[in-house]
Amino acid sequence: MTGLMIGAICFGQISDIYGRKLTLLIAMTFNNIFILASSFAPNLFWFTVARFCVNIFNAGVISVLPIFALEILPQKHRYWIYNLVGGAPLVMICAAVAYFSNDWKTYARIISLLGVPGLLALCFVSESPRFLIQKGRMEEAKIVIKRMYRIDNRKFEDDVIDLVLDKENQAFIKKQTKNNNYTFLHLFYTPSLSRYAISIGLSFFTTSMMTYALMFNLEHIAGSIYLNLVLSGIVRYVAGGFISLLELKCPKVGRKTIHFGVLLIAASCLLTFFVVNLTGTQAHLALLLRIMALVILGFIAQIFLVAETKNNPLGDHMPEPEESWPCFRKDKNRSNHKDEKTEKLINKGDYIEV
Repeated sequence: MTGLMIGAICFGQISDIYGRKLTLLIAMTFNNIFILASSFAPNLFWFTVARFCVNIFNAGVISVLPIFALEILPQKHRYWIYNLVGGAPLVMICAAVAYFSNDWKTYARIISLLGVPGLLALCFVSESPRFLIQKGRMEEAKIVIKRMYRIDNRKFEDDVIDLVLDKENQAFIKKQTKNNNYTFLHLFYTPSLSRYAISIGLSFFTTSMMTYALMFNLEHIAGSIYLNLVLSGIVRYVAGGFISLLELKCPKVGRKTIHFGVLLIAASCLLTFFVVNLTGTQAHLALLLRIMALVILGFIAQIFLVAETKNNPLGDHMPEPEESWPCFRKDKNRSNHKDEKTEKLINKGDYIEV
């Protein structure tokens, strides 16, 4: 878990500097290498070291891949595409591989081998055009966009694309002149940003806690652990298909409503667990608890897919000081008051430069 946290923090910054594609190539390559290395670990210490490294690079894939997909997939079809080839089939494939593997070493080697096709396919994928635009690499962005149009068999209009890229380039130059450096602390610069950051952070935290708690204790759920994994993948498909259909047919529903609905379903299932454990009827209601666990695993995974801005990027500039917390506004007002006072002294001739 420590490796996951380190990787999530580091690779997000790396992808913003060096690009999504390069970061993913590095993360996926070393992820496969350390998965393979863990199968040859001579003792528990080296196995732990190898798995620690696996989780660092695995977190890199987990944190960068959704952003990469968000920036290159069509807005209308992004969710169902990601659901079709995302976590659901991987869970079922891993369950099948685990079932037919004789031991965990064979399982690790097969999983490492299965990662190679994805790594090779990534080599033929273009860099995110949005990343290139944000870095001022307009010519490269134009080449990537042109390739997308060619693949989609659509007419490429140079004048329109040049106009858009020129506008983006001007915004990039303007942003560069400000030379502002932002950190994670700026997520809490204004009350609204703080609410968004804390809400999404708590949602992801509780979602991860529920997911890992169930996955690490899946053997205590009634039925075969392999079958339960396959069933959880099927529930993911059903949940993802329902949400995808809801998005396509009822766009007014919105991501916030979907986000709340998924959390409500998970909370209802957890309440069922609580009541059953409180009444001591676990043995009689084992099938019900199994269904509730699978529903949680299937629906809660959608949280990581719905929390995005539907390709409406956040602003490239910080909010104005009047939107910030009062403490920041106070400091800013003091600075402005001081500047006005100094300007008056200069105009009167009472200001002596030292």
